[in-house]
Amino acid sequence: MQKIAAAAIGEISEIGGPVPRVLGVAVGSEDPDHRPHVTATVHGTDVDLAVRASVHHPAPIADVVGRARSRAAARIAQATGLQVRHLDVTVTALSTDPAPAGRTVR
Repeated sequence: MQKIAAAAIGEISEIGGPVPRVLGVAVGSEDPDHRPHVTATVHGTDVDLAVRASVHHPAPIADVVGRARSRAAARIAQATGLQVRHLDVTVTALSTDPAPAGRTVR
C-alpha cells in the first residue's frame, strides 16, 4: 500500500519528499527527487494513509493535496481492490526551488 500510494502521489509534479524535523524544527531541506513518505494501515477492505511531503511554492496547497488524495485512492483501488477510507497529508515545507528536471510545475 505504501509503495503504491507513494508512487502515485510522487507523480504529481508539485510534490516532493518530506523535510526531516527534530522537535518541530527543520534539520534539512526537502528533496524534490524523492517520493513522499507514506504509512498505511489496513482495516479489512479499508486503508488509512498518512502522507508527509513538501509542496513546490506557489502551487495551491489545497488543490495539490486534493489531487494527491484522488490519485492515491484511485491507484490503490485499481491495484488492490481496497478502498482508501482516510488520507491525511502533512505538508512539511513549501519549496521555492524550481522543480527538478523532468518534472514541471503547472
